[in-house]
Amino acid sequence: MEATPRGARIELNNFSWHHPGRPEPVISGLNLTINPGEKVLLLGTSGAGKSTLLHAIAGVLHDDDGESAGGTITINGQAPAEARGTAGMMQQDPESSIVMATVGNDVAFGPENLRVPREEIWGRVTEALTAVGLNHLPLDHPSSALSGGQKQRLGLAGILSMHPGAMILDEPTANLDPSGVQEVRDSILAAAQATGATLLVVEHRVSIWAPHMDRIIVLGEGGTITHDGAPDTVLTEARQELIDAGVWVPNYVPRAPQTGDAVTGEAAGGDNERGEALLRAENLSITRAQPTPKQRRARRRTIKRLGDTPAPVPVDLPVLRGGINLTLRAGEHLSVLGPNGAGKSTLALTLAGLLTAPDGTLTATDALRNHDGGNQSGERENRAHWDVPTWTPAQMLSRI
Repeated sequence: MEATPRGARIELNNFSWHHPGRPEPVISGLNLTINPGEKVLLLGTSGAGKSTLLHAIAGVLHDDDGESAGGTITINGQAPAEARGTAGMMQQDPESSIVMATVGNDVAFGPENLRVPREEIWGRVTEALTAVGLNHLPLDHPSSALSGGQKQRLGLAGILSMHPGAMILDEPTANLDPSGVQEVRDSILAAAQATGATLLVVEHRVSIWAPHMDRIIVLGEGGTITHDGAPDTVLTEARQELIDAGVWVPNYVPRAPQTGDAVTGEAAGGDNERGEALLRAENLSITRAQPTPKQRRARRRTIKRLGDTPAPVPVDLPVLRGGINLTLRAGEHLSVLGPNGAGKSTLALTLAGLLTAPDGTLTATDALRNHDGGNQSGERENRAHWDVPTWTPAQMLSRI
């Protein structure tokens, strides 16, 4: 990364923000200065206003999202909306950062909008993709074909290609496997070091970031600062507060429920008998591609002829993975593990009925088909079909 003179200076003076429908401001009277080139980790309980604060600093918080209750934010002395290109932000959802159909064009989008000379843009694109470990992909690779973790990396590459004065990252490693977490973190730190960019990160993986940060800030209720200082000091002083807030504090392992611990009926699986099968996948293939309208109509006709007899209904789509066999049961807690790009997110979306399996069967058992989500109205909704992708939104909402 080519060096820039300095990182951005971020200042908040008595800043407040009120979301619609909330009785109190999510951020109230916040005063904060982040010096140029400083690396800051922002922690706090869910709902404390961490993401709202990042959006405000990045200049993407607008009046239709809520209303400012007073105060100011400046980046290098300018309002965020005026400091165009100074701050680059990556949000929690990797899909939200992808705007173009191919990998190369997506990374080039930012520099193009900043009017970077054309002859310089593609050098930046290659540089950024290399930094996040996506340089093995051709520039015309479809961005829609990337895994969740790869999309996270692509969003980061788009930020790096703009050579920002501040990198504002909302859980940048949320969708990455352990090796990917290390690679992306190292890429971010290397970029910050090379460019002098100010770094502001919200993350649950505290242990991988804390040793490399200059400062940790903890937000409490109402978006106020409860702790601010060197990482070791804050993690010691605020340890119990952070544990109570659900933050992944280093060297703390939550105690699993022990035999004899009280368990509520809801936690034990509600009215379902523990272990009852809900979904069965047999020789299932998965893909990120979606069927065409014609393929959907043909599948629906075939399913209708099959009635209540589960049988494979192939769809002519490219297969990412095949031969998956599993059963999901009531009351089970399951983890799906594997490297980036293995298909974890794709499998989850397929099991949820949001993607269509190109081959094999995904069968909803009677226990799941008859479940009405506690609907007590006089008219029960139509009984769901065994084929999950054919469910209506109302059927899916009450079951998965």
